[in-house]
Amino acid sequence: MMVFFIEADESNLACLQGNTSLCDNTSGTQGDWITGTPYPMFLTCAAPSGNGNTVNSNYNIAYFPTVYTVCPDRTIYESGQLTTAQHYTFANSHCAPLTTTVNDVKAFSCTVPNIIYCNGSFTPSFMLQNYGTANLTSCNITVKLDGNIVQQVPWTGNLAMYDAATLTLNQISGLTNGNHTLEVITDNPNGLTDEGIANNSVSKTVTVMTVPDAIPITEDFSGSVFPPAQCDIIDVSNDGYNWVHSSTAGHTAGSMYIEFYSIMSGKKDDFEMPLLDFTGMSNPTLTFWVAHRRYSASYTDKLEVDVSTDCGTTWTQKWMKSGATLATNASYYTSEYLNPAAGDWRQETVDLSAYQNTSNIMIRFRATSGYGNNAFVDDINVSNVSSFNNTSLSKNVSIYPNPAQDKLFITLPEKATIQLVDLMGKVIYTTQVENNNDIVSTSSFANGTYFVRVITDNETITQKIVINH
Repeated sequence: MMVFFIEADESNLACLQGNTSLCDNTSGTQGDWITGTPYPMFLTCAAPSGNGNTVNSNYNIAYFPTVYTVCPDRTIYESGQLTTAQHYTFANSHCAPLTTTVNDVKAFSCTVPNIIYCNGSFTPSFMLQNYGTANLTSCNITVKLDGNIVQQVPWTGNLAMYDAATLTLNQISGLTNGNHTLEVITDNPNGLTDEGIANNSVSKTVTVMTVPDAIPITEDFSGSVFPPAQCDIIDVSNDGYNWVHSSTAGHTAGSMYIEFYSIMSGKKDDFEMPLLDFTGMSNPTLTFWVAHRRYSASYTDKLEVDVSTDCGTTWTQKWMKSGATLATNASYYTSEYLNPAAGDWRQETVDLSAYQNTSNIMIRFRATSGYGNNAFVDDINVSNVSSFNNTSLSKNVSIYPNPAQDKLFITLPEKATIQLVDLMGKVIYTTQVENNNDIVSTSSFANGTYFVRVITDNETITQKIVINH
C-alpha cells in the first residue's frame, strides 16, 4: 500500500509549510503539514508550479483531508479518515484480489446521454480494460440495442494488466420514443477464449424523447426518483457535483437544490426539463419557486433559465438572477443552507411568449457557482396564459391592487362571472357579480401567480395577478 498527499485548494508551498507571510491563500495557512510527513506531496496551485484546480473538482473534495483508496484494478473508493490498520482492512474488504487470469478483457464502463432529444441518435463511448496478466493486443466488441446486435467492432492495441482504453463507438440512430437498453460486450482477448466472462458486459438505459409533451406540465419533486422522468441533470463542468433532490426541504413536499456551498467558483450544472410542445399556445409561461441565502457579499452565485428550439444545440437566456438579486433572504448564512424557511421562498415568472405555437422546446435551469451557498428550486410549472386583450370590456374592467395581499377589488361595467384560476388551469374560486363592484378575499390563497377570469354574455377576458401576503 502506498500513501500520497494531494493539496487541493490551490495554495502555494508556503501555505503547507505554515508560513503565514508568504501564503497566497486568502483563508490563510492551516499550519505546517510538511514536517514529519513521510509520504509524497503534490501541489495543486496554478501551473507550472502545480496541477491547477482539477484535483479539487475531479475528486469532489468537500472536507479536509478527503481520503480515497485506489485499488490495483483502478476502482476508487472514498475510504475516509481511518487509521493505518483500518485502511488495510478497508482495502482488503473492498479491492478485488489481484487477477490470476491470463487472457481476460473487461467491459469497464459505457457513457451515453441520460436522455436523447428530438432525433433519436447518439454516439456512445466505451472503456475496456485488460484484466489478464498477459498484455492485451486485440479483442472483439459487440454492441446490442434492446437485445439486437447493431455493431461489431474489432479492437487492437497494447494494454498491460489493468490498463484501460477509451474508444468512441459508431453513432446509433433511428431510436423510437421511450426507453431502450444499450449493452456492450467484450470477448476473444488476444484471439483466445476469455477466462473471465463475468466481467464481459456493461449496460445502460437510454431514454429517447422524440415526441414532445403538451403543456401544462408541473414538477413538484415529491417523488423519490431524481431526476424525474424525462428530465435530465448534466454536470457541465465535470466536477462531480450536480443538482440533487431533497425530500424534506421544499416549497411544498420536496425540491431540487444545487450545492453552491461546496462547488468551486465558475462550475456549471444543468437541469433539463422534458421536450415540450407549444403548438396552439399563444402565451406560454414558466413559473417556479426559488430559495437562496448568500454566504457573504464576497460570493455571488447565479441561476438562469435558458430555452432551446434546436434540440439543445444553441440556447437563449430568458431569465437570470445572481448575488443579492437571487437571494430570497437578505441576511447572510455562513453554515451550509439546507432547510429554507417558509418565508425564504419566492415565486418567479418567465415569459415564453416568444415561442408561441412552436414545437420541440427545451428548457433548462443552469446553476453557476460562486462558491457561496445553496439554492433550491421547487414547483416548476409551464402553462399557457391568456393575455388581457384590448376589447371594450377590458377597457372598462379594473382589477386592483396587483400584487394583492388580503383583498382584490374588481370594478365591472356589467354583471359577470368572476373566476380565480391557478397556474395549472384549476378554477379555485367562482362568484356571480350582479352589480358593478366585487371584493374577493385572497387571504386563504397561497402566495403565487393566478389569473382573474371575467366572463360576460359577450366575451371573456383574463388578467394575471400575484398574491403576496
